Amino acid sequence: MMKQILLAFFVVCSLNSTAQHHISIKSGVNLSNFNGGSVDDPDQKFRIGLGETIEYNFFFNDNILLQTGLSYNQRGYASVFNFTDENGVTIGGGNHHTNYDYLGITALIGFQSSGKIKVGMSMGALQSVLLSAKSKTPFPESYRNVLPQDELKGNVWVVELQEPFSRTDFGLQIGFDVGFELNKRMDLFYEISYYQSLTSFNDSPFYSKDRQLRHYSLFMGLGIRFELGNELKASE
Repeated sequence: MMKQILLAFFVVCSLNSTAQHHISIKSGVNLSNFNGGSVDDPDQKFRIGLGETIEYNFFFNDNILLQTGLSYNQRGYASVFNFTDENGVTIGGGNHHTNYDYLGITALIGFQSSGKIKVGMSMGALQSVLLSAKSKTPFPESYRNVLPQDELKGNVWVVELQEPFSRTDFGLQIGFDVGFELNKRMDLFYEISYYQSLTSFNDSPFYSKDRQLRHYSLFMGLGIRFELGNELKASE
């Protein structure tokens, strides 16, 4: 599906010689979780991670644009994990993190107002590939000889989760931004966007196959947008 979306994007871009071309770079924070619940902690909390994107913006006119870009997103969830002794008494533990890091390609359509203060919105698809999946749990010293030695990093129990989970993720993204003109070719903007997976990443034997686990996240960040101009029009 993503191949067809990108093919259509580049065909449209190639047919319009009067469009404007922009590059934007943005960085911020992802607050992420997932639908479907956890076996051990049904009330899991949001993970705070990074979101980084570089985008090419193709403006048909002053207001309508297409976007495609390369993004890096940290997703997952956080919870509290406790270790107990043989009597069930808690003897240690702490904040448990399950982290999924993705590299993705976006294909979005958007609108942006004109003027020195620009208000915009965009929506479209994000196709991602899993780079890394790990759980990280602090453990008490009394468990050091019980846990797998090759999974211990200092006082943290680190488990690689990449194999049990799907290697790809596909979803929809909708965003809003406010930009401020720095000069005629550069804008500073603030963006907030929401992402929801459409595909389940549940390939894990720890979850029932009928449990559809889907990421969702809220991104908040700052970016710089550069106008490249219209090379085709200038050469005519």
